[in-house]
Order: sequence, then structure tokens, then C-alpha cells
Amino acid sequence: RSVRAAVAQVRAPADTARAIDAVADFCGRAVAAGAQLVVFPEALLGGYPRGANFGTVVGSRTAAGREEFLAYHRAAVTVPGPEVDALAEIAQRHGLHIVVGLVERAGTTLYCGSVTIDRFGAVIGRRRKAMPTGAERLIWGQGDGSGLKVVETAVGRVGALACWEHYNPLARYALMAQHE
Repeated sequence: RSVRAAVAQVRAPADTARAIDAVADFCGRAVAAGAQLVVFPEALLGGYPRGANFGTVVGSRTAAGREEFLAYHRAAVTVPGPEVDALAEIAQRHGLHIVVGLVERAGTTLYCGSVTIDRFGAVIGRRRKAMPTGAERLIWGQGDGSGLKVVETAVGRVGALACWEHYNPLARYALMAQHE
């Protein structure tokens, strides 16, 4: 049997509400083209901080950098939370399985993560990037690997890695061993 999957090559809009609108728009277009699974980029909700340094140098932080980080922290989402509920509604409305990259706020720590939502709107997978790459470590905490799980969907077994995790043989093997 064949499955039509779509890869959303969308850039994170400036705010999370607009990113959710972009997910809804892309899902509508993808389902019209016959897609059953749509995968969205790393840190789509909350934003990938490309080029940001948040005023950091070793041993110091600037006041402006602290304010920039506070704004970034506020743009992150909670899991579960209203933004994930909005994604679940989009998946259910379109009858799509979706994987969405996001910046998760858990207390005072931010994580680069993702959620996998089935066509009925249930969050069936959630994970955090185990080892942020390079300077990402200034902003994102380390996941513990417990999310390296494959989930069963109507279109097959789905796992989620982000960015350089695809170059980590143990992370890849963890998913392959579960028949992703």
C-alpha cells in the first residue's frame, strides 16, 4: 500500500499564533493534494532562533539579551497546552496525521521538541531533542531520550528526530529498532 506524505517547507512566522495559521493553511493544501501525513520543521512553533545570541558571551549577559530571551521564552508553548490543542483540532478537521516541531516551555527550561498528532486529534507522540547542537545549548535544555519512541498510526509507524539527530547513529537506531 502507498502513503502520501507531505513535507512542509515553511519558515516559522514571527509569532506562534501565525505559525499555527501556517500549519492550518499547509494542512488544507496537503490534504487537497491527497496527503495523509504532514511533517513540519524543527521549532516551527516558538521559532528557531537563527542568528540570535541573546546578548551572551562567556561570563556575561546584556540587559537587551535578557529581554530578547524573555520574549523568546514567552513565545514557546506548553505541552499539553492551548497551542497543541489548536494543532490537534487542525489534524482532526483535515483527517491528517501531523508531526510539528516546537519550542516547549517547561518551567524555566526551553526544549526543542515535537508532537505527533493522529488524524483523530490525539497527541500520540511527544519528544525533546536529546542533545541540542552547538550554540543551541545556550537556549535549549537536553531531553532525556525517553521520547525516542515510534508511534503506530493508520499510515504506518512514525518516529521523529530533529536536525543533527539524524547524524546520531544511536538515535537513528533507537527508531529503526522499533521498525519506524
